[in-house]
Amino acid sequence: MVLHGPEIDIFSIENYPKYKDIVDLAAKLDAYNVIEVKMCQTMMRMRGLKNNNVPGFIELVPYGPDEVEKLRQRRYVVL
Repeated sequence: MVLHGPEIDIFSIENYPKYKDIVDLAAKLDAYNVIEVKMCQTMMRMRGLKNNNVPGFIELVPYGPDEVEKLRQRRYVVL
């Protein structure tokens, strides 16, 4: 899962109390290798988030759309 839009706000540490259930589920699915969660650093900067403002299980990538294309070429499903 590549987060590269306003949905990244859900995973901001400051919003954890509000979105605890979603973040905890994503962390659990990531831990069990069901999904990988990646976040676009370009969008993070645009939305004022720093690298230490997101949970550690999220992999940071420089630019989300490039990561999506890379995964598409590796035959991952894009929804």
